[in-house]
Amino acid sequence: MKTILLLLVILWSSVCCSPPKFKHYAGYIYQAGRPVGEAEIFEQDNPENRTQTNQDGFFTLRKRANGVSQFLMVRKNDTVIDSMQVIRTAGGEQLRYYFTERTKDTLFLNPD
Repeated sequence: MKTILLLLVILWSSVCCSPPKFKHYAGYIYQAGRPVGEAEIFEQDNPENRTQTNQDGFFTLRKRANGVSQFLMVRKNDTVIDSMQVIRTAGGEQLRYYFTERTKDTLFLNPD
């Protein structure tokens, strides 16, 4: 019985605590129902890692191999206009990732 319990704990910790398996952040940015092109997207804790949205408001940004940023920042015309939360917890027990290559979430900015 102890062996089964130990194996279950090891299996749970390897599944629960494994690093995220995505390689890119990705998503869309819209404002007033229109895609936002040429907005700069960068990691809050690593601003050198950045990209721009295309004419469809879509961006893809390679994730650092050694970590995940909690926030991606959005800059337009040299001003940070919003941020996207990448890591969220559900009940303090479950991590969820947004704006990844698997989800391609959308950020809707308030109209000017």
